[in-house]
Amino acid sequence: MRVRIPFRTILYLGCLARFAPAQAPSCLSLEGDRILARDLAAAVPALQSVPPATVLGSAPQPGAQRIFHAPELTAIARHYSLTLDNPADVCFAWPMEALAAPRVLESLRAALGQTEARIEIAELSSYLVPRGRLEFSRDRLSAPPEADRNAPVLWRGDVVYGESRRYPVWARVRIAAPCTRVIAAEPLHAGRPIEVRQLRIESATCFPGPEKTASAIEQVAGRNLLRPLAAGSPLRRDWLVQPNDVNRGDPVQVEVLSGGARLAFTGKAESAGHAGATCPARKSFRPASMAQARLSCSPAPTSRRRSRSNNMSSRTSWLSSVLILLLAIAPFSAAAKNEKKKKSGEPSALDRYLQEALKQPAAPVQPSAGSLWSASSRLADVGSDVRAAQVDDLVTIVVNESASAVATGQTKTARSSSAKSQIAALAGKKSAGGAAQNLLDLNSASSLDGQGTTGRTATLTTTLSARVTHVLPNGYLVIEGTKDTQVNSEHQVVTVRGVIRPADLSTGNIINSNQIAQMEIRIDGKGVVNDSIHRPNFLFRLLLGLLPF
Repeated sequence: MRVRIPFRTILYLGCLARFAPAQAPSCLSLEGDRILARDLAAAVPALQSVPPATVLGSAPQPGAQRIFHAPELTAIARHYSLTLDNPADVCFAWPMEALAAPRVLESLRAALGQTEARIEIAELSSYLVPRGRLEFSRDRLSAPPEADRNAPVLWRGDVVYGESRRYPVWARVRIAAPCTRVIAAEPLHAGRPIEVRQLRIESATCFPGPEKTASAIEQVAGRNLLRPLAAGSPLRRDWLVQPNDVNRGDPVQVEVLSGGARLAFTGKAESAGHAGATCPARKSFRPASMAQARLSCSPAPTSRRRSRSNNMSSRTSWLSSVLILLLAIAPFSAAAKNEKKKKSGEPSALDRYLQEALKQPAAPVQPSAGSLWSASSRLADVGSDVRAAQVDDLVTIVVNESASAVATGQTKTARSSSAKSQIAALAGKKSAGGAAQNLLDLNSASSLDGQGTTGRTATLTTTLSARVTHVLPNGYLVIEGTKDTQVNSEHQVVTVRGVIRPADLSTGNIINSNQIAQMEIRIDGKGVVNDSIHRPNFLFRLLLGLLPF
């Protein structure tokens, strides 16, 4: 009987016979992150003369192999003047194993640190892991949902192998441990301090993670609840707040410091807070002045007893206290008035120009049907440069402004008048100084010769970068830039706004201030120099006008 063997079977057996000798033998186990000469010498004795600490390669990833083929082994031997005869391939790999539940359970108990806790493994990593030390940490333990505290949770860990490598593993577990909880013995109301008699301690089985339920009466007593709670319900720490020392409307002690002046009085709290915290307060006789002040408040003393000497001293210092309070409050009133003026002022010339320019509709661009071309594209004009042309582009402004004004005036007037009426010796001899100078004799003269000269010079030289804020329908650009400088306690802010033409920009996006239309320049400064030339407050000027010295 003749048996026919298919051609495919013959080809497969031939390939298997050809490549079978090239298959690597069983791999050697790795112990470190690098393959050293001593590891290779254990499989190839002819390489024992190579220095043992020589690094020949890096360890592969878990599950992979590092194979030293015969040509590579021959090259290593030739480098150290050695000879190898038909070397076989050498394979290195990490030893792999499956996780055992008893081993994982032991590691979980060690990480939890509670011997009385009950741990049940519901699911475990099923893949092979490298041989090493199993580690779980408590901070990587997930918390169960509030609806089902007995649901299995995910606990992540690592297998530490080699020198410092880690291979992630996980387990789903149910954990329960004995605990104590604070329970409401009666219905509790929100916003009221909780008393000790309203609480009781209850033993229960809890999840040993970051529990939010209070475990001691000291954590609850004296605090306020944010929500009402029924009797028998556990109290959570995130539902409790510290009661306020100061409530809205309570009298508070207010201290005002202005330079060397100090004033303390009783005010009314505008919001609740704790002693020593920052809270807004008002003084009843001047509420508008204190509305913007932030004061350090503390509860006012409830005792109203004062000694006779304290009453006398308070009466004699009442007037001085009122004056000090006015001096302290005057800057707040002036600032509020200036802010109100600024808000109610008319728009500037540039703002009016923008309102008129933006009302003009831009010329519509009709794209061709089916075309990908967009006229608004940044590279629509291939011949254009990178000068600013769109919103948020940057422009450098060179400010070099100098203004000088001189006005001279002269006034000169003269006036003379005379009136005379006389009856000579009608009633007798004329008398000097009598009978109204003998009826009438008047003479008057007046003259004015005045002149005045006023002069003002201002110079500003600086360079700052500005941003394009608007692109007007006519193609003009609205720019605005601010430069904030602080040197040696001197703070200066320069702001420049205006309208420019794109054609006036240089290739470096630089424009001079004399090419900016509707230009607005504002300079604000604070510091020692500004304080020395600051105009005194109105009360100081009033006192200077009233006092004769």
